[in-house]
Amino acid sequence: MLECRNWRCPWMKCKYLKLSTRLDASEHPGLAILLQSCPQVKTLIISSESTFEPNNLGFNEDSNDPTGENYWMSRPCWGFCLKTLRIYGTWIYANCYFEQIMPFMEAVLKNGIVLEKIILTPFKDGIWAYPMQHARVTQKLLSFPRSSEDAVIVFSD
Repeated sequence: MLECRNWRCPWMKCKYLKLSTRLDASEHPGLAILLQSCPQVKTLIISSESTFEPNNLGFNEDSNDPTGENYWMSRPCWGFCLKTLRIYGTWIYANCYFEQIMPFMEAVLKNGIVLEKIILTPFKDGIWAYPMQHARVTQKLLSFPRSSEDAVIVFSD
């Protein structure tokens, strides 16, 4: 079994980062390492469109449970400069991803001290996500505490 502990990416000075992921639990350790290595990111784009298939190589880069609710809260340092988070796709409204993305969104709102906006796409091919799912996502997001008084949540295409 291969195990990596305390592994870090080199620091990157990028201000804009686009990720193709649905924030699956198996991706959490790698995404956390990547985000921690990009502390100056001001705009983070997350899109579910990817040409890669899910892959489980059988090793764990992080000894913490990547599925735990506190996973993203235990890594607050990456979002201090984040001003804009944009998530493309209606996948966040699906039941199977709701529990995956909400802890991440809570961490962004709680730790984003200069956060200005979160933009979510409630459409797919011009069609709204199901109203009940949209209402559930909206209620959950509005229940999270925010570090930035200026942070708004926008539903746009």
